[in-house]
Amino acid sequence: MLDGYKIDMTNGNTTHDVIKIRYDVTITKAAGSVSVIGDGASFSETFTNVTYNSIIGYLGSQSLSPNTDTIPITIFQNSLLNAGAIFHILNPLLKVFLTNSYGLPIGAHFNTFEGYSNGQPATAITGAPNPIPIPTPTTIGQSAVDSFSLNKNNSNIFTLINQLPKNVIYNVTAISNPSGTIYSNFITDTSQFKIDMELDLPLEGTASDFMFQDTVAYSFNLNTDQVKSITIRAYINNDFPVDVGMRLAFVDSAYNVIDELINPMFQVIMPSASIGANGMVTSPTPSSHDFTIPSNVIPQLNKVKHILIGAVANTTNSGTTNVKIYDFYYLDVKIGVNVQLNLKF
Repeated sequence: MLDGYKIDMTNGNTTHDVIKIRYDVTITKAAGSVSVIGDGASFSETFTNVTYNSIIGYLGSQSLSPNTDTIPITIFQNSLLNAGAIFHILNPLLKVFLTNSYGLPIGAHFNTFEGYSNGQPATAITGAPNPIPIPTPTTIGQSAVDSFSLNKNNSNIFTLINQLPKNVIYNVTAISNPSGTIYSNFITDTSQFKIDMELDLPLEGTASDFMFQDTVAYSFNLNTDQVKSITIRAYINNDFPVDVGMRLAFVDSAYNVIDELINPMFQVIMPSASIGANGMVTSPTPSSHDFTIPSNVIPQLNKVKHILIGAVANTTNSGTTNVKIYDFYYLDVKIGVNVQLNLKF
């Protein structure tokens, strides 16, 4: 076993891809044997289980293509995005990061680069450079890095993102030494070539008809004979540039509606905060609402098994005005319940 050896395949810098082997052969005639024309000796060598720390030289034209990869766009996989939702982001940005520690030129291009949602036609992403500008390291053991970005000015990323794709999928074909023989190639046993992507979606733009629905198990367990009236009061301070309409429905075990607490359904109970010309919030909007359970419904409350909760959200002015959303915005909600009882002493 040879371990830790350096093999020079240039024969003293006079050629390439040659391993010079010298044999010292002693031929001893055996008693009684006769040599005839054509007798000779031959040798063959085999290298097995070869591993390397590094290789320098011309490494040929090899496929270095990464596997097909899919990037989930989780914000568009959320249940808030119902079929009728409209969503416009003003400045989406797709960043592509290229890392290469193979010390050789790589020719690469996208076979597949598109956004898609299951059951929907895919949309090809345009604007990516062709060929992809894969950087080449100049020092063995180091990586070269580069990047490019796709925005609304150099690609169709604006149109793509506003179609609400749930995934971006890409596949790359890459080969080494696309221009031919170069004897200064190098690789190590840890060399790699990779493409990473980052999608930036600044929350600036418009949204309309976002819907959220949920079901919560709930039972009142009231002595309804003693309850005269029930009023629920909500105090809300909304610092988001979003109008929210709500539905709260009490239903029985078969999901028959016993009462719609908010009537009419999906009326706006959280009005949008005020915004300035730049789309940023200038002040929160306070509001208060009373929701009364009718007296004829109170005897039915013990049949309630679930509460259906629904919300519809639109950015300021019914989703027609561009707004900016930041992580320091807040929503403050306080709930109070006023129950009037019939008590006999």
